[in-house]
Amino acid sequence: MAAETHIRLGIPIIPLGQDKKPLIGGFKVGNLSLRQSRAYLARFPDVAGFGVPDGRLSGLVRLDIDVPGDDIVAKVIQRAGDTPFKVRTASDKMHLVYRYNGERRLTARPNAGKKPPNNAQPWDDLCVDLCGQGGYSVSPPSQCNGGTYKLLGDVSLEDLLAKRHILPTIQGLDARVYLPEAQPTLPDADRGQNAQDLRDVRPGNRDAVFYRQVARICQRIHRAGGTKDDAMTAANACNKEFQVPLEAIEVEAKVNYWWPLTLNGRNRFGVGRQPRVRGWQQELASNDPALFSLLIWLKEENGPESEFWIANGMIGTHLNGWWSNDRLRDTRQRAIAGRWIEMIVKPIRGQHAVYRWGPTAMTTIFA
Repeated sequence: MAAETHIRLGIPIIPLGQDKKPLIGGFKVGNLSLRQSRAYLARFPDVAGFGVPDGRLSGLVRLDIDVPGDDIVAKVIQRAGDTPFKVRTASDKMHLVYRYNGERRLTARPNAGKKPPNNAQPWDDLCVDLCGQGGYSVSPPSQCNGGTYKLLGDVSLEDLLAKRHILPTIQGLDARVYLPEAQPTLPDADRGQNAQDLRDVRPGNRDAVFYRQVARICQRIHRAGGTKDDAMTAANACNKEFQVPLEAIEVEAKVNYWWPLTLNGRNRFGVGRQPRVRGWQQELASNDPALFSLLIWLKEENGPESEFWIANGMIGTHLNGWWSNDRLRDTRQRAIAGRWIEMIVKPIRGQHAVYRWGPTAMTTIFA
């Protein structure tokens, strides 16, 4: 099943109805995790359509050509460059899929006779939407909108997804297309080996290059809510890009090294050294004893990869009588505002909200 293939290769999915609208609610595309995706798929095992996040979570970005016809497709390819990942949509139009390179989402139509707004389509003279960071696109072989999204060419979907890190990037875009935070800030020597160049790596340098690649893979898979098995699958796919791949036992050893470091917030490869925040216990205990008390209790009950509730019903059973519903609610909001915790599933009738540790906790409590 194609949806399961996406999840296995570290790409979250969203179940869609025939109208291309999500069958589930209470999620944010940018925070979608593999764990959530598995739960959605369990709820809708026979779903005929599904979407994938564009941008960082999937590593994919799409050019959605708004009008049918081979002539417009040829013009877009001449401008943007070709890609082996082409999809015929249900309305007989075309998606061209590329490797994500920090592109924003540009899908607005410029007003006739006026200068296009900053979020207009990427090119004024072509009817093309850029589906970058912040949204999702229907993925093949979904059945939506009265038709089927079909992958074109003599290539398998699984092979394209497994090798998405070596897909070409979109050419011919101006600076406004790229998100500011996506621009590289580290000197070239600190960026590591580009995945596009793995085929040219000599055997003598291969081990060091792959060591860095696995560090990045573990970071990406963990951010997406994936598991060690997902990281192992992605690492094995990456290893196959070398002219002479490493032995399987070497791949396993590197994932075994980087994965626990990633879970504990100690995999900071590629982002430079981060100063450890010291004395957070003393500072919080003095300035916000309620938040300090809540965080210490949560830490005792939950590891760095845990998902948990923080519900009013815990008062009296898990939290002592000093707590009240109002105090717990206010403290919980301060924990979210301070990025100590993050809500990953919104509450619905009969079901509590679900939380996980946020970046502040990962760089202090679990550092």
